[in-house]
Amino acid sequence: MIEAAREKLMQQEGCNLDMYLEDGYLHIGWGTLLHEPISQDAADFLFYERLKVSVKACELLFYPQWPTFSEPRQVAFVTLLYCMGRGRFETFEKTIAAAKRGEWHKCADEVLSSRWARRYKTRAGDVARIIRFNEL
Repeated sequence: MIEAAREKLMQQEGCNLDMYLEDGYLHIGWGTLLHEPISQDAADFLFYERLKVSVKACELLFYPQWPTFSEPRQVAFVTLLYCMGRGRFETFEKTIAAAKRGEWHKCADEVLSSRWARRYKTRAGDVARIIRFNEL
């Protein structure tokens, strides 16, 4: 029965990887409502999927230097991109350029001078500290 229901729902719902509004409610994926609570397992799954996407995006954005970055700095950039999303993070051109040149103090300063940092002071300070001092 579960397989037949899965197939029927997939046929009826269709899959949309972008959020969409239907009947006044936000949905995503296979008709999943975004106004309802989700399970811890679902939250963990979404978290790890987004984390993997964030790592891959950093690998591409910082290519070819990414493998030379220390683990603490990789963690800092992944957490920054995870928070902002790739589109917003790509606007941090000076931050990205400074990192690619290995100018870590300049890179940290660029993070701290952003509008994002004014909104997320604690998080921005943590990210900048990791970038500047190479310590988690």
